[in-house]
Amino acid sequence: HDDVQNDGDQGDSEADERSEEENSPFETSYLLLNIGVNTFLNNNKVDLPAGYEFLDVNIAKSLGVNLLFFETHLKLIKKSVELGMGLGLDFNNYRFVQGFLMVPDTSIVLAQYESSRSFKKNKLTTKFLNIPVVLQVNSKKNKHGKSFRFAGGFDVGYYLNSYTKQVYDLEGKKYKDKLYDNFNI
Repeated sequence: HDDVQNDGDQGDSEADERSEEENSPFETSYLLLNIGVNTFLNNNKVDLPAGYEFLDVNIAKSLGVNLLFFETHLKLIKKSVELGMGLGLDFNNYRFVQGFLMVPDTSIVLAQYESSRSFKKNKLTTKFLNIPVVLQVNSKKNKHGKSFRFAGGFDVGYYLNSYTKQVYDLEGKKYKDKLYDNFNI
């Protein structure tokens, strides 16, 4: 008498797991990285109002980095409409063009011109904890398996900190100054 043990077909259990994932209303991604550029807008234009020239930035060196720890999408209407939310850190650098120094401990955004130093680097850095909220619409896949996505949303952010950093030479010596303040952000 022979005992036969059948553990089941592995192919069927993998197919069952894929089917459960496809039928799940949630889809989660981990460790996402977004990189972009930063500038300041005034009435949806990059032109700064008179008196705010100190906020003029070098866009090519004003980078933003967003690290999402996770992002979860809830399928609202089959696979075509999804609501997404996540949690991440947002780091923004604003490299100033001119030699202005942000003034700390003020009730308005204020800067003073520093003519005695020639800055190699003059920037403001901010850090926020972010919760992105996105509504996404997905098209059906075409015959090549390709689809189109359109998404719009907003971020809820909690301010963590900010600082300015200036790098300059003075009388043959290199200086790096950092000043932590909220600068009325």
